[in-house]
Amino acid sequence: GCVVSQRYGKMKAIHNTKTIYTLIAWVVLYLKDTEK
Repeated sequence: GCVVSQRYGKMKAIHNTKTIYTLIAWVVLYLKDTEK
């Protein structure tokens, strides 16, 4: 129970971080495109 939930929490945190970085990357690319 305890170990599994800890591992799951870490995986969720990593996944959320990846999603946030992906969103930031998309926004940066979008802004660069609109600057032209």
